[in-house]
Amino acid sequence: MRFWVKVRLAVIIILSITIGASYAIAIPKYLELKNIEENVWNEHLQRQSNGIGESVKEIAPPKTESFVPIESAEVHYVASREAELNSLPSTSIEELIKKTWNNEEEAKIALAIAKAESRLNPKVTNTNRNGTIDCGIFQINSIHKLENCQDPKTNIHYAFGLFQRHGWQPWSVWKNKKYLVFL
Repeated sequence: MRFWVKVRLAVIIILSITIGASYAIAIPKYLELKNIEENVWNEHLQRQSNGIGESVKEIAPPKTESFVPIESAEVHYVASREAELNSLPSTSIEELIKKTWNNEEEAKIALAIAKAESRLNPKVTNTNRNGTIDCGIFQINSIHKLENCQDPKTNIHYAFGLFQRHGWQPWSVWKNKKYLVFL
């Protein structure tokens, strides 16, 4: 009888040590990733407040070993090196978005999503960790094989089609609520 009590006690101790060690490793990694995500978002907010006329600086993804994929840590808002501002002024882009989304509330959300994704700069591109590229005002992913994705009209109309089929789900800024800053 005593033998089994000692075995149970040993198993409990081993499990406690294993769980404690797991937390000791996981919590600092989680905090590090959370800090990186906050820094990326803060940098975006600083760039966003600089105005559309200034260039968007490129941010390289942080060099960390991630034990969990963090979708919201994806870095958006990276401009092409040769990017020039669109020939359409941002007010024309806003009007085109409002005309495309005929519902006033949906148009406000669409505009906020476009601002969160690209600051209404149609030349913005972003290379994702999986190798795909997001492009244009609504950051349409290259898996859609959209030709001329940096053309505002093409990008906006394609985004509207995605919205009609899938709602706001295709946009990470909708899922993580970062578009709310622009409402």
